[in-house]
Amino acid sequence: MVKSSEPLDRSYGTGIDAYGVGAGSHGAGSGGAGGGSSSDLTGLKRFALVMIAIMVLAPLGTALYAYLFLLDGEDGTPVRKDMPFTAEAFFGKDGRLETPAMDFDRTSGTVADGEQGCQAGAVDAGARALLQRLGCRGRVEGTFVTVDRRARLTGHVLRFDDEAHARRAAAALRPEQMRFLLNGRVSERRRYGAIGHQDRYVVIALADGPEEAGGKAVGWFRAEVQNLIIWSTP
Repeated sequence: MVKSSEPLDRSYGTGIDAYGVGAGSHGAGSGGAGGGSSSDLTGLKRFALVMIAIMVLAPLGTALYAYLFLLDGEDGTPVRKDMPFTAEAFFGKDGRLETPAMDFDRTSGTVADGEQGCQAGAVDAGARALLQRLGCRGRVEGTFVTVDRRARLTGHVLRFDDEAHARRAAAALRPEQMRFLLNGRVSERRRYGAIGHQDRYVVIALADGPEEAGGKAVGWFRAEVQNLIIWSTP
């Protein structure tokens, strides 16, 4: 190999000469012209890809934005949609609540608004007094059975004035203080219960069934309802 005595040309890829315009070792010619054409084509391809991405993603983004927000502020600013206080809003429409792991058939659903409606879901006078002290303002109740019919479940959503009150209620309440099934009977076979809060709501779930089925029913039900609250309330 023979080493050249000339210094290494480092102009390639930098400056105007790199694109075949002007003098120098990469000046105008068939190679320079070809490089310019290739660069133009690459730029056009990139532009086309960007436009296609915008055309595809823009409608999806608009739909998601419209679902999560409404322009109903007085000054036209977007605000999060408020969830109606109904069994359908929390527990699914058409009598079915679907979760990633299992589905539930809803057998009943009621709205009991106001302090008295909230306290009507308690099992005894002590639990009613506690709900009154905690400031519960309303309750939605539903009963369910898993689609495989292995577990029955009752769900309560309690409403409070704000998140601070809901946090205190979630810490103070026990699931078994709320009734299991709409007729007020407290099933001695009820084995599982869970409680949690999101925003100004407290979600309580109680299940009756085999160990694995009952535990999963409570977990997935509570997670699904709380997730819905996260995305739907201000």
